[in-house]
Amino acid sequence: VLGGERMPAGDRGVRVAALPRVPVALVFWKGDEEFPPETRILFDSSITAYLSTEDVAVLAQQTALQLIYQAKKLCP
Repeated sequence: VLGGERMPAGDRGVRVAALPRVPVALVFWKGDEEFPPETRILFDSSITAYLSTEDVAVLAQQTALQLIYQAKKLCP
């Protein structure tokens, strides 16, 4: 839905081009009896050449909100 490509990480990993020169990795874990489900948003170290720390935080927030929005559309 977000135009990403799979990557080997967690139970499911996806690399998305959040911005033209800013790849974002989304790593998902299903969870089990011991640990709850979890998602991580990871950025390449080159992001500091393009965005400030505040901009990275906003990008992470917008990425999470887009995931939630798309999930609600797929599973109403």
